[in-house]
Amino acid sequence: MLRACLPKAGTMKPLAALALLTLLAACAAPAAGPPHIDHVNSDEFSKNYEIIGMPQSETPDVHVVRIQATYKWALRSWVDKTTHNAHHAIYFYIHYSGAHRRNFFLANNENAEEMEIVPIEKAGHGCASKCDIIEALDVTIDEKMLRTHANSGFRIKISSRSGDEIIIPITPVMIQLQLEAVSKYEAIR
Repeated sequence: MLRACLPKAGTMKPLAALALLTLLAACAAPAAGPPHIDHVNSDEFSKNYEIIGMPQSETPDVHVVRIQATYKWALRSWVDKTTHNAHHAIYFYIHYSGAHRRNFFLANNENAEEMEIVPIEKAGHGCASKCDIIEALDVTIDEKMLRTHANSGFRIKISSRSGDEIIIPITPVMIQLQLEAVSKYEAIR
């Protein structure tokens, strides 16, 4: 489950990266059965239902993205329990080895429009030589974009300060599953 791969901001220590590698191996295993929402998180202390969508992952050829990396992404939605309004993001997580962070900081949609990024986690900085580095962020998207592309999907490009660019697809199946789950939780009264 991708949920297990989502560190809470400020909880990751650089030395924990090795332990996280074992967890990542479990997360990379293909899901059995039909496409599904990964996880819904809520309790009586939470203002929202958090819906973590169908996880995706890729380990591209190093010639494609200049660094040897594994990255994961999923749609995430939060449905307010009181107002029943939803807001959405694309969760993006990357793990790579190196002496320096790439500092992913920019996202653009297919129309070259800049998208808001919310940093979640950066770990592995301050290494004297090659070390494991993790970066995680949310790319904010609106529901109109999801509904407009529910049958076609869309792609976004995430860029780093070091010049690395990664294009990730948001498939129609990911969007449709997410919107169905959001509708279900918006209807809870």
